[in-house]
Amino acid sequence: MSLLELGALGELIGGAAIIISLIYVGIQVRQNTMAQRLNTAHQMSEDLSDLYLFPASSDDLARIFIEGLTGEDALEGTDHMRFYGYLHKFYRTQENAHYHFLMGALDPDAYEGISKQFQFIASTPGGIRYWSDRGSWYNKKFRAYVEKLMATHEQRSIRLAGSQAVRQSTE
Repeated sequence: MSLLELGALGELIGGAAIIISLIYVGIQVRQNTMAQRLNTAHQMSEDLSDLYLFPASSDDLARIFIEGLTGEDALEGTDHMRFYGYLHKFYRTQENAHYHFLMGALDPDAYEGISKQFQFIASTPGGIRYWSDRGSWYNKKFRAYVEKLMATHEQRSIRLAGSQAVRQSTE
């Protein structure tokens, strides 16, 4: 084999190695993207689960949550502050999920479930009042999403049933 033929063989082997390396990098990027999406969905689910556990942690917090969602004006002082603090965290969590969804980091199927939870809270009298008072605190794309949501979904009524908030469907 001549020196020229060896050089050509070396170039062929080098080219094949580059192609194999690029395929490997592509697979790694794809796996990393999938892992990131799964992690994002898991984190959003955990955040929402933690939020739902908060009012369930005591009778007093459950009462505040129910009265706040029903839109009753009975909440004053620290009860009102607790309820708005809860909704602030809830809306910020949804804003974060919405951002991840828009950026492609949250799978559409995962976002659908998260979004339905948000739609329920946002369409209650308390959720509507909070948004009216604090909506300007959120980013423009999220505000547009919530405004569209509120325009297309009827207000949910909540009634007390023991110590639980019960959704009365308007669908």
